[in-house]
Amino acid sequence: MNATPTAARPSTRPADRPAPHVRIPVNLDVSRIKPSHLKMLLILEAFWGDKSYCWPSNETLAKKFGCSVSRARQILYEMEDRGYIYLLPADPAKPHGERAGIFAHRRLNPDRPVEDRPPPPEAIDRLWATRAKSLGAGVPLVGIPTTPPVGIPTTPLVGIPTPSKEYSLSLNQTHSEPPDASLDQRQRKDHPEPEPLPAVPAQETPAAVHPLTEPLPAVPAQETPAAVHPLTESLPAVPAQETPTAVHPLIEPAPIPAADGPGMPVEPSPAPAAGNDQAGAVEPPADPREAFLAGLNESQRRTFDKFPPDRQAKILATDVREAFLEALTPEQRSAFDALPAARQAEILAPHALGLDRVMVADQAAKLSPRQPVELPPIPLTTEELIEQLPGAPREWAQQAAQGFAIAFGGKKDAQLWGEFHKIAELVRRGQIEAGDVLNAHRQAMAPGIERPGAKFWAAFKGLTGLDEGDLKDLIAGKEPRHVP
Repeated sequence: MNATPTAARPSTRPADRPAPHVRIPVNLDVSRIKPSHLKMLLILEAFWGDKSYCWPSNETLAKKFGCSVSRARQILYEMEDRGYIYLLPADPAKPHGERAGIFAHRRLNPDRPVEDRPPPPEAIDRLWATRAKSLGAGVPLVGIPTTPPVGIPTTPLVGIPTPSKEYSLSLNQTHSEPPDASLDQRQRKDHPEPEPLPAVPAQETPAAVHPLTEPLPAVPAQETPAAVHPLTESLPAVPAQETPTAVHPLIEPAPIPAADGPGMPVEPSPAPAAGNDQAGAVEPPADPREAFLAGLNESQRRTFDKFPPDRQAKILATDVREAFLEALTPEQRSAFDALPAARQAEILAPHALGLDRVMVADQAAKLSPRQPVELPPIPLTTEELIEQLPGAPREWAQQAAQGFAIAFGGKKDAQLWGEFHKIAELVRRGQIEAGDVLNAHRQAMAPGIERPGAKFWAAFKGLTGLDEGDLKDLIAGKEPRHVP
């Protein structure tokens, strides 16, 4: 008897929930996105969802990415530098310390929200409010504000898990767990509600008192006369007496005439006697010799002491500043006067024992206004450049080498740019005749030449007798092996 096949039994397992997905435009140029950044963006999209922020830890991201924690942290820093995300630090003073959240700035899904860099305060407020809600089911955390101070993020909440409601479903793409395995235990349908415990009547229990802290019986207050120190014992009051104010004889005011009487003449105060030590006495002028020696260094002082008295007197009578200014032009003198006093003293210090003409000439040249150097225009063609290359500016040699490489056009010629530059530099110095190089260039550029670079080298070696080693020796200032 053949067994009748039975119909497949329907699965009692609840239908799988649709996993959140990320919409990526088909015209997205992923070639401009680093592979590690693209992979981390896909992971962060699952955490962001329809928000512009999330707060997964580095350990969670490293586990999803399949890398170490340090590598995940490095990828996040790179993405922040590229402008994909903004890492909000918990402490502004420690930008690479604990992180408060990750804000999206550029996303794979253009329809999802993003934030500026840095995010505005209202976006930071939403981040903290959502974190507090996910941890405390909407109840604000005690002692931790949901809104951080303006401009300063609040300290991160310790122990906050990653999003566990609608975003963690996207991380369970294989559906290896029950559909609600990633939901909070309070939201599971099959989890029974806990039964309330029976109420226990409150009992009055006398408060236990520690024997050392037991209150003592009150002692009636007694009036005790205030003790008076024998040294501070009050003396009998003495009637106040009017004492005339003492007036210094030097500052005694002049008599003031009465308002209704004739004015009284005021006698002038006598001038202080010579040699009086009262305030306002004029100090005698310092010794000019001592003042001059104080401005010298040890070496200059020893040299000054070796001079004969007549030369010392001549140095003391010379105004170094005036002598220095006489050696300058009006433009140089104006530049010297515009310098700070400290800089002027520094320039004049070496001339304290007499003007050093060599040093004065060098200092005067530095004080002269700089004239702009007008360089001659670079010739337009390579042949004109070769003809005018002897004695030309150094930049012309580089331009000539570039002209050779472009004119010859071969890959090998581009690699020989350094050799072309040596030839042009030696022409500029006058060590190679410009006519020989110009002749070789014209032979290389003649019609029908298939390899202009090879033709130029053959013609150059035949005209000058130099090879690559000789060019290297000439550039280094050595004698070439083959003397042309």
